[in-house]
Amino acid sequence: MAFVLVGIGLLLNVRFGPLSMHYGIVIVSALGGAVASSRQMALHIMPGDLGYGGPFLGLHFYTWALLMFMALIAYCGIMLMIDRSTSAPLHPPASGLIARLAMWLFFILIAANVISTLLECGFGSCPDNPVGYLWLS
Repeated sequence: MAFVLVGIGLLLNVRFGPLSMHYGIVIVSALGGAVASSRQMALHIMPGDLGYGGPFLGLHFYTWALLMFMALIAYCGIMLMIDRSTSAPLHPPASGLIARLAMWLFFILIAANVISTLLECGFGSCPDNPVGYLWLS
């Protein structure tokens, strides 16, 4: 969910131009995601605990999530340090084909994620280590 909120903040920059409020949305969302992924890492910190899911390039996805949230916070911090003499966006809102395609791709990915989560967990809580799809079995 935190990645969705981060994406919404970044899409607001694409659609309406860069504003500090949009970067604030990204930072607050990334902080929430960093807390959640840090908690998940702390649950598997004991020696011999293999964690959930297979590692990707040596790290689990919750570890990658923490790294990405930290990178997004750093990026937004740098963008906020860039001098903006007015509160209006520096660039006009993007309404070109690439901007529209990026927005549609983002919404399609969210819909696919919602569908796959419903197939895996249904309307209830997901199991600790899901290995199958609840609605497909």
